[in-house]
Amino acid sequence: GEGEAAGEGEGGGGLWALEAFVQPLLKRFRYHFEGRRETNRRDKPEWVFAHCVAQMRSHAPLLSGEVQPMLRAPLAPLRAAASQPSSQGAVRERYLRFLSAHCPDGVEGHVAAALCGALRAKLRREMPSRLAEPPSFCHAFSEAIACERELRHSLRLPPSASV
Repeated sequence: GEGEAAGEGEGGGGLWALEAFVQPLLKRFRYHFEGRRETNRRDKPEWVFAHCVAQMRSHAPLLSGEVQPMLRAPLAPLRAAASQPSSQGAVRERYLRFLSAHCPDGVEGHVAAALCGALRAKLRREMPSRLAEPPSFCHAFSEAIACERELRHSLRLPPSASV
């Protein structure tokens, strides 16, 4: 479902601000690449891959320059609190574990995982018909490899990011 595509299960306790950011991107993805839209053409798999890369490219400055620092902003007060002999050190550790569990590859990795999750779901649905047409399968496969290369190398998503 939508939660799966966003990288979180229903009620998964993820980073709600990132989920709020991702939902319009997924809605646009579904609008263009699910159903009977002209953009949802089986003979043009490059369109869906290019869309995902373009979304990541256009949002990367905001994600890395604004959102990621805001996500880390609570760390300074937590570090200060942790230096005092109180239970606040435990709060800092819980926050760090939470970030580590729910956003291990940073905000760009989280958004890429959401978009690529929607893309994977689309490809899984299309797989039987693509396998029946080897040229269609090979075309989509080639575009998938090019998309991953672009996300990993040009946009510098870490190897651990789920793309």
